[in-house]
Amino acid sequence: MLISCRIDVKNLKKKKLKKQLFNSALFTLLRKYNALEIFKRELDLLKDDSSRAFKLKPLKTNDYNDLKFDIESLNFLIETKEPQILSDLFVEHERFEQVLSTLKVRSEYQVNVIQPLLEKSGIANKKVSFEEACKVIGEHKIEGLIQGTDEVYFHVYKSHESVGKLIEKLHQYAKQLFPKAEFIVFDKST
Repeated sequence: MLISCRIDVKNLKKKKLKKQLFNSALFTLLRKYNALEIFKRELDLLKDDSSRAFKLKPLKTNDYNDLKFDIESLNFLIETKEPQILSDLFVEHERFEQVLSTLKVRSEYQVNVIQPLLEKSGIANKKVSFEEACKVIGEHKIEGLIQGTDEVYFHVYKSHESVGKLIEKLHQYAKQLFPKAEFIVFDKST
């Protein structure tokens, strides 16, 4: 007696591709989380300092152009029990872009507007009161620096938290769909 065993090669390839896409999305999220963790560690040093706008140095960002999701390939998520994950990935990408933009704008403002005024006035690298700084730089420019700094803190902390949650959600869902598969693991302790 001969038993016929048909293997659906096309279906196996699709499953393998979906697992790869989950790992790719997880890896992208982990890289974003790592970048945010670096920014957050810098910000944590001055988090509760009332003069953090003046003490926070311009933060350089790398070119993160490769940290994008292949949304078109991830469209299969629309047909699953968790279609919201696709939208979540898109939102997290936009949040990350906002973090980078906010960091860039604040850093450029500090380097191109505030620092030249401090140097011109002769108070660069000196301890001065808030009132003295306002006289030299101008209250409006100081408010711009403070607002820019507050926005950096808001966006970095918010994105750091939400990316961490999405990594866990995506990993759990990938394991739910493919229980025997290996997926990148998220370890916050490193």
